[in-house]
Amino acid sequence: MLKNALRPFVLGARKIVARSKLRSLPGNGFPQIALPATAYLLSERADVPAEKIADRIEAERKRLASFGSQKVDILYSPKPGSAGSEATVDLRPSHGEIMQFTMEQVARTGKTRRWGLFMHLLAREHRSANLLELGTCAGISGSYIGSSPHCRHLTTIEGSPALAELARSVLPLTVKNPTVVNSLFDEALDVILPTIEPIDFLFIDGHHEKIATIHYWQRIRSKLNDGALVVFDDISWSQDMRNGWNEIVREPHFSHAMDFGVVGVCIYRKGGTNPPRQWDLRTVAGVGKGVGNPHGWKTREAAVAD
Repeated sequence: MLKNALRPFVLGARKIVARSKLRSLPGNGFPQIALPATAYLLSERADVPAEKIADRIEAERKRLASFGSQKVDILYSPKPGSAGSEATVDLRPSHGEIMQFTMEQVARTGKTRRWGLFMHLLAREHRSANLLELGTCAGISGSYIGSSPHCRHLTTIEGSPALAELARSVLPLTVKNPTVVNSLFDEALDVILPTIEPIDFLFIDGHHEKIATIHYWQRIRSKLNDGALVVFDDISWSQDMRNGWNEIVREPHFSHAMDFGVVGVCIYRKGGTNPPRQWDLRTVAGVGKGVGNPHGWKTREAAVAD
């Protein structure tokens, strides 16, 4: 009971600390293009055009959820270790278990309004023109990043035929020129990478496993524009993903690595030789430092840790 009574004071104190940290960022060399999105996480108030876009996307999410218990086949993210090891030659991660989600579950799977707006503001302030997303699902997250007024083309890859078809109806509502590729990530990249224009914004989602995440990043790296944004999703989803993020932030190919707890945002630089400047922004984002334990992963992760 005392704990509940103190909760508002604790939350208030955290907000004060977060505001202080946010105010200190500009003078400490924090990337200007990430400031509006970072400030939004604290205030949760965006400008009118961004909020209107979010309203449209969330209305579509609500419509999808209204189909309730109707089933859709999805490819669940594989468990840690399924993609092999760092020493694996010609690594090509396979998909996870084929499962059935309800439409209500599918509607919830895309980024929430808060995190969707965060990514929308990132893409907008960065003026990203050519965007690539790995892991379309129903197209909710793609709608947020692809609805930036500067987006010329969004290419998004989805392994599930049913979800890809769903996304083809969702994305055009807010995205001018979307392409949904129904394929496993590596097979799609075989076709896309030789011809795609240099990428300004890369969103790596869909396969929440350290080895696979680093593999996809390394495959796509040569197609990035200098200064491109690379967003790694669900970096605290499991200990395996957190280990992956801890490795990514040592990459000399990034100038900045920003840890928002839920996502990691990096700025690509060509020819870098030193590790990026790291920013722990979990306080600003209101996210704790805990790591998730997805259902069915505990035994496997304990084995990996041992």
